[in-house]
Amino acid sequence: MNRSYFVILSHMKTNQLILGIIAIAILVGIAFLVFPLFPEQKPE
Repeated sequence: MNRSYFVILSHMKTNQLILGIIAIAILVGIAFLVFPLFPEQKPE
């Protein structure tokens, strides 16, 4: 078994997880800006 292969694979998975979290955060931010999720809670 090549140990470095698993190390590289785990690093790739970690990077994908971080990129996924960043992408979700950006999408949520855009959704809040474009489509307010709780318009009824905004002060009049």
